[in-house]
Amino acid sequence: MQVNRDRVEEKWDGLFCPRIKKLIEKNLTKTGDCIPIKADNFHYQVSCFDGSKYSVDLKEWTCGCRKWDLSGISCNHALSSILAQRWDYFDYVHKCYSLATYKNVYAHTVMPLNGRSEWQQTGVIPGLPPKFGRLVGRPKRARRMERDEVVETMNKKGKQKRRKKKLIISEVNEVQAFG
Repeated sequence: MQVNRDRVEEKWDGLFCPRIKKLIEKNLTKTGDCIPIKADNFHYQVSCFDGSKYSVDLKEWTCGCRKWDLSGISCNHALSSILAQRWDYFDYVHKCYSLATYKNVYAHTVMPLNGRSEWQQTGVIPGLPPKFGRLVGRPKRARRMERDEVVETMNKKGKQKRRKKKLIISEVNEVQAFG
């Protein structure tokens, strides 16, 4: 926790975490492939060079590709619309990615504890581990049978019912071919 607090105070600056800044910069490089067409002050239709078209709503922070909806980070379609309006694109990143939120998450301190020898004895009996019994269903065989091994089956009374040789289908086909 303290390492994360120190990282924010010493290394990071700006409004957002460095990873988020990199993602926005990556999306900014892709805005050259997008042509925003204005419908009104908050709605755009963005056409891409691959032929796809997306609807962007700057008021509701939604895009047809749903990347902005799911992550809270403006996609390239939304960024092209924001840049067309000449607005600040960092205003359209969810507040959970801000440095203030990051600081707030790691502001709480986990206090250290004394060693086990310093703990007070209680009258409570400690819990026991769970009992592991037999699993439900038929138990597995002790070993796998060989291809030519004799299989013995038993009837309900425990007597030997019959003996048969286990054959694989390919062996049966070989016998029929040479037979």
